[in-house]
Amino acid sequence: MNASAQAYAFDTSVIIPCYNRVNFLRRALVSVSKQRLSPTEVIVIDDGSISPLEKELGTEFPRTVWYRQENQGVSSARNLGIQKAHCPWVAFLDSDDWWSADKLETCSKYIDDNLDLIHHDLALVYEQTSFFRRHVT
Repeated sequence: MNASAQAYAFDTSVIIPCYNRVNFLRRALVSVSKQRLSPTEVIVIDDGSISPLEKELGTEFPRTVWYRQENQGVSSARNLGIQKAHCPWVAFLDSDDWWSADKLETCSKYIDDNLDLIHHDLALVYEQTSFFRRHVT
């Protein structure tokens, strides 16, 4: 986590399921580490990758909690992440995606006792074409 973000934590567990995408995962983890409002914990679920992801990235991301399961698919990996999470909020990040530095900060502004779910900005990038949809619910 960057120094400025460490002072401000958002009581959130970030859950990242991954299967054989170590280079994409690195980019996803870097985007989490650059959050202006840092999460309480980051959990990676290695869904049976050929080469264990923690072995590849564990020293680069020492605050990340790593779990490994036999390959059962992304839904099973997310469910394991939820079971292991310690925070009242979870944020899902796919291993081939990344967040802008204000993702968690923006989400935190919508938290109140009556809110169960936040869905927030989405940008789709396909080769030379990008689509952006602004949406917060």
